[in-house]
Amino acid sequence: MQRCSRTGKKMRYIAFLRGINVGASTKVSMPRLKACFKLSGLEEVRTYINSGNVIFSSKEDIELNLRKKIERAIEHEFGVAIPTLVVSAVRLRDISEAIETNWRNNSDQKTDVIFLFDDVDPQKAIQNIETSPGIDELIAVENAIIWHIERKNYAKSGMHGFIKNPLYKKSTTRNCNTVRKLDGFLRG
Repeated sequence: MQRCSRTGKKMRYIAFLRGINVGASTKVSMPRLKACFKLSGLEEVRTYINSGNVIFSSKEDIELNLRKKIERAIEHEFGVAIPTLVVSAVRLRDISEAIETNWRNNSDQKTDVIFLFDDVDPQKAIQNIETSPGIDELIAVENAIIWHIERKNYAKSGMHGFIKNPLYKKSTTRNCNTVRKLDGFLRG
């Protein structure tokens, strides 16, 4: 659980909704999602792309409290439970800065950030991820794992089979381009 200082000042956050708009049962309209956040008392709400990234501000300084509030509001509004991670702007900056500067998500490289739910230790999680030496590069950071491969090696990588790992259901993934862009929005 991340805790920031209790200054009464608004903090900036990103909510990562797990698994929306990838299957028929979890279709979520971004304008409706934005309204849901605003009705929950969150401010400066902004969505980014259609995959469940919501930037917002709040005076609440405990991410777990925000997470529970958002999950309840989403379930009430959409009638489906959607696991959500809330990450402070400070923590997202630290994760973004931990991505090697030459790592990209493009036609040659694939670099993902796997955001882990609170009960998962990234150092222990890495030990339970199948990887191929010399192909998969993983970095554990607070509440996340950064995973990099060259796309030409994808079939040899453990990344293509990660969906079968029990850790998959305790995480949500964004590519490094999205993480860097969201970090820029939160700083800005």
